Amino acid sequence: MNCRCYANVYKRRGRLKPEMCANCGAEKAEKHHENYDKPLIVVWLCRDCHLKRHCEARSIN
Repeated sequence: MNCRCYANVYKRRGRLKPEMCANCGAEKAEKHHENYDKPLIVVWLCRDCHLKRHCEARSIN
């Protein structure tokens, strides 16, 4: 949760800019953190790709 809050502050200040989905190119994307210790390093994913990424991560663990 702290990671998301920290990244949201930087997004509101314009220092973290939204991009298209890294997987499918959809324009509307949200932040995905691969490493919660690095809150400003994000991968932009649409909702569908974001959920798939989390499902894949759960199946690996």
